[in-house]
Amino acid sequence: MKSRIFEFIVTEIILELIIAAIILIVCGTFALAQQTGGTNKRIEVKIYLQKTEIDPSGATSLEIAPVKRRVNAAEPLRGALESLFAPIFAEDTARAFSSSTAGTRFEGVELKNGTALVKFSEPPGDVSADLGIFRHAVEQTAKQFRAVKRVEICAIGDTLIDSESANTFPRCSPEKYYWKSQFAIRRAKLRINRGGNFGNARLLSRFKCCADRENG
Repeated sequence: MKSRIFEFIVTEIILELIIAAIILIVCGTFALAQQTGGTNKRIEVKIYLQKTEIDPSGATSLEIAPVKRRVNAAEPLRGALESLFAPIFAEDTARAFSSSTAGTRFEGVELKNGTALVKFSEPPGDVSADLGIFRHAVEQTAKQFRAVKRVEICAIGDTLIDSESANTFPRCSPEKYYWKSQFAIRRAKLRINRGGNFGNARLLSRFKCCADRENG
C-alpha cells in the first residue's frame, strides 16, 4: 500500500515537472517571437525617383515623384536612403520611373540635432544621375521624417556627378573629428566673445583650418 502511494506521488511530481517545462518552453518561444517580430517589423516609406514627363506638345521634362518601399521600422531613415540608392523595380520602369541616384553608392547617414548627413560615393564607371535630381531626391527622401529638419550631402572619394558644378559636394569628414572640431570652434568663439586672449583666436584659426581641410 505504501509503495503504491509513493509511486503515485512520484508520478504526480514527474507530470507536474513535465507540464512546467512545457509552459516555460512555450512562453520562451512566444517571447522570442515577439522580440524578433519587433526587430523585423517593417513600415512603409517613400523614396523619390526620377520620372520622365511628356506634355501634350511632346516635350519631355525630368521630375521626381514618390514611390513606396517597405523598410525596417527600427531604422526608417537609413532604410529609405538604402532603397533610394538601390536598383529600382521592374514595375517602376514600366511606369516611366528611373533611378535618381544611378552610378552612386550609399555610404551611410548620421542624424544629429535635426541634421541628416548623407554620405555617398561614386564607383568607377559612367554616372547617369542628374545633379539637380540627385540632390532633390536625397533631400525629399530624408525630410519625410519629422526628426530631419535639414539635409547635408557629402562625398567619399572623387566624384564626377558634380564636376561641372560650382556647388560641388564637400568631402565627408571622419565623424568623430568633425563633431570634435565643430565643438572646438564654438568654444573658441565663445571665449573670444567674452574677451578671450590672442591664444583663443589662434585656437579658433587652427580648428577652422583643419575643419576646412577635412571638408575640402
